[in-house]
Amino acid sequence: MYFCEQRFGCLERNLDRPHGESMPTKRKSSSTKLLVVKELGEVRLMIWKHGVVRKLEIKFANLNRPMANSEMRRWVWAHMLGRESKKRFDRLILVAPHDPQFRSESKDPESPWVIFDVPFAEVPSLAERDGTIWTGTHPTKFRRSTHRRLICDYQVTRDELKQRYRHEEER
Repeated sequence: MYFCEQRFGCLERNLDRPHGESMPTKRKSSSTKLLVVKELGEVRLMIWKHGVVRKLEIKFANLNRPMANSEMRRWVWAHMLGRESKKRFDRLILVAPHDPQFRSESKDPESPWVIFDVPFAEVPSLAERDGTIWTGTHPTKFRRSTHRRLICDYQVTRDELKQRYRHEEER
C-alpha cells in the first residue's frame, strides 16, 4: 500500500485522538520514520528518509457558505504560518470536501476531497493578512488570484499525492 494512502487512512480514523497524541505508524524500513502530531484542526507529518527530514503541514477545511442565502461556497484554512508567522514546513497540504455542484469538474472527482499541495515559499503569497487562505469552490470562475493559483497550480489528485510521498522502496 502506498505511503500517503496509509497515512490519510490513518488520519481519517484518528482525527478524534486527544491533542498532541501521536498516531500509530508502520515502518517499512529502518531508514524511514514518521511522526504524526495532531493539534486543533491541523496535522503535521515529519518524514525522515535516509537522514533527510520533510515536514508536511496538513490543514483541513469545511465547505462553508459565506452568506445564508448564497449558492456560492468556499473553503477557509486558518493560521497557515501560526502565531507571529513563525511556523516552518516544507509543504502545505490543504484538504477540503468537494462542493457537490462542481465535483464532476474537479481534477479528481472520485476522491472524497479536493487536495492542494503548496510549497512553503508560496504560502505567504496565498495567505491573507490574518494568515488564512480562502477560496471559492468553483473550478473555472476565478475572482481572485489565490483561487486561480490554487486550482490551476497546486491542485493534485490522490494518485499524484501518493506518487510524491510514497515510500522509496515502492518507487
